[in-house]
Amino acid sequence: KASAERQKHIAAYQRAEKAQQQCYYCLSNPKTPKHLIVAIGQMAYLRLQSPRNSIASGHCLIVPMEHIPSTRVADDNTNIELRNFKKSLIHMFAAEGKTPIFVELAKGLEKNRHTVVEAIPVPRDRVEDCRIHFKQAFDEATSDWSAFHSKRIIETDRKGLQDKIPPNFPYLFVEFDLGRGFLHVLANEHEYTNKFFQSILQAAILSHHDHNNNLKKFLSKFKPYDWTA
Repeated sequence: KASAERQKHIAAYQRAEKAQQQCYYCLSNPKTPKHLIVAIGQMAYLRLQSPRNSIASGHCLIVPMEHIPSTRVADDNTNIELRNFKKSLIHMFAAEGKTPIFVELAKGLEKNRHTVVEAIPVPRDRVEDCRIHFKQAFDEATSDWSAFHSKRIIETDRKGLQDKIPPNFPYLFVEFDLGRGFLHVLANEHEYTNKFFQSILQAAILSHHDHNNNLKKFLSKFKPYDWTA
């Protein structure tokens, strides 16, 4: 029995090692697109979204250095750096009359995924529309799970999601300000992809849409707010 348990742990370790070696977000992987990196801290880094997946000029990703499946399981030091990057982006986009909406889709937790927090800038006067549309979308999400649970949406405060959900639950977390937002526990993970939240945000930024996610331009804008420099 002890031997079987040991083999189980070894297999899990090997799967994790293989996932990290092939991970698109781990900096140890030579294939990670380092030309998109904006700033690097000790526990997290900031990079632009790839041109193929970008839905707005300034669309970027905050990525934990550690290969973890969700920020819910991140340690305190990682959470501090994630928050620092969020604060910098809030100040940077405010100068353009925009507000970044932060989105984390944490699913497939057993598959050794590397979580990221997407930051999508939205015109300041459209943020409330986004809030309403997200709430409506979550309200309309139906499943057997939600039929027996009164809270389809958990509203978060400045503490974020840390005390709102157990560590191993899949979720979609949308922040409209530091920590404040909507947390939605995923009953049927396959129903939720990046397109789910991107379609809501694209409706808000459609008239302002610009696919030109230029690294040089972004670096110049971010420089005054770069806490890692």
